Amino acid sequence: MKKFYEHLSKALIVMLVTIIPLVSFSQMGTKKVDTTKTKEQPKKEVQKKVRNLAPTNTYWSVTAYGALNQFNGDLSKNLLFNDRWMFGAGFYVTRQFTRVVGLRFNLDWAPLSSSVSGKYVPEPGLGLTNPINQSFTSYVIGTNLEVTINWINWILGLKPERLFSSYIIAGIGMDQTQGRKLNNNTDTILGYLGYPSHRGSLNMGIGNNSGIGHWNLEFKTIIGLGFDFNINKHWSIDPEFTWRWRDGDDLDLTNGGAKAIKQDMYSGVDLGVTYKFAYGGCSIRSMQKDYPKVKFETTPAVLVEKGDSVTVTVKGNFPEKYFCPRAAMYFQPELKYAGGSYALKPITIMGEKVTGNGPQIKYKEGGSFIYTTTFPYKPEMATSELTVNPIVYEPKDYKAIPKKDDIKTNTKSLELSMRDLAPGIIHARYDPTDC
Repeated sequence: MKKFYEHLSKALIVMLVTIIPLVSFSQMGTKKVDTTKTKEQPKKEVQKKVRNLAPTNTYWSVTAYGALNQFNGDLSKNLLFNDRWMFGAGFYVTRQFTRVVGLRFNLDWAPLSSSVSGKYVPEPGLGLTNPINQSFTSYVIGTNLEVTINWINWILGLKPERLFSSYIIAGIGMDQTQGRKLNNNTDTILGYLGYPSHRGSLNMGIGNNSGIGHWNLEFKTIIGLGFDFNINKHWSIDPEFTWRWRDGDDLDLTNGGAKAIKQDMYSGVDLGVTYKFAYGGCSIRSMQKDYPKVKFETTPAVLVEKGDSVTVTVKGNFPEKYFCPRAAMYFQPELKYAGGSYALKPITIMGEKVTGNGPQIKYKEGGSFIYTTTFPYKPEMATSELTVNPIVYEPKDYKAIPKKDDIKTNTKSLELSMRDLAPGIIHARYDPTDC
């Protein structure tokens, strides 16, 4: 079993360290170059397929993880890497506030164990004593509050199609600990940590017994580095490295003195599965909800026919923080009358990250657009109503889609409620001198 732990921990470490170069590689797109040149055939534009893995900057998430933990302190063979790795587990709940900053609560179960043989551990005021052959096993229940800083999004900006990201972890927490220390030569117990039945030095007790159930209670500081591999917009895999420094020297039941590590530390490698939900911020769902805030003004207020045609102008105003940067709107007024309808020419209104033909609206400032068209008049249109039923959608490749059928088939879209723009139509005698 010991060799199994060694091989497994080394394999995990090598795997995670190998991931780091992907930070740069995952940001680059791959382009396929067609080496065959055909003069007779025109070039066809190939649209890049893009998966939307992060609809907005804000969301909630829950993560369950398994961990390999090691002790770094007086009763450990080495400071950085040791031969005893213990399996642990935990979960955390995260609130992502922006593309960079998140806050999470973590509940952690971390068994720790280490053993030394022939190691000199200095004691306070005594210096080096005889070499010791001792081991300990402790069980830690940690509750932590941690801040995450996504440095990839900070430096490169948020990209919903990004498969890989990385973040820094910093936090504080409390550890409830119970453990025992053994003499390896005689297999006798040398001390108890966090045992209600063994309080004080007369009962071989070590620590403060101030925690829940009279376990030992200590505070700690946490730093770490995490990686986020997005499977889709809800699921991701998250390996993390974490280091935890405690404010006491009782974890291994050994007082190390001035020349050793004064405060205990333990570290670990976690592998978690995360579920993200309750996306907030700007989305086509929020655009649908806030659609009543969008105002339309039609000129003329009542449609007028002149020379067998009707000209109409619609001005639309979008409020601040309404039009999502990666969304687009298919806007096509329709004249409805008894026995039929007539669809006017469509236009596309785009968020600032979308490319195509049509007006662009900024998210923070809002904006407006002007739509003007002329359509032929028919007698049956005398009593009619000009309406509009826009469609908002998320272009997969951030390029506007001009056809309604393609929007409904190939994108995530929502139909907004129908709005009346103007009644009609007044028949006016056509006078060429009016032109």
